[in-house]
Amino acid sequence: MRNMTIEQINANIEKRQSMITAIKENKQRGSTEMPGWTNERTRERTQTEQELLQRFAKRGYK
Repeated sequence: MRNMTIEQINANIEKRQSMITAIKENKQRGSTEMPGWTNERTRERTQTEQELLQRFAKRGYK
């Protein structure tokens, strides 16, 4: 994770944001293509992701 360049991190952020935007647009259109996708993803979060989020939270990141 620490070896990633700023460009790679920004590309990842842009990719995620475009996915989120697409999901929101699909929900507004009433698309059933990805029903409950966001909930499934939340449930599938790995322990490492949770640990990282907790560590960031302790440091005051949001």
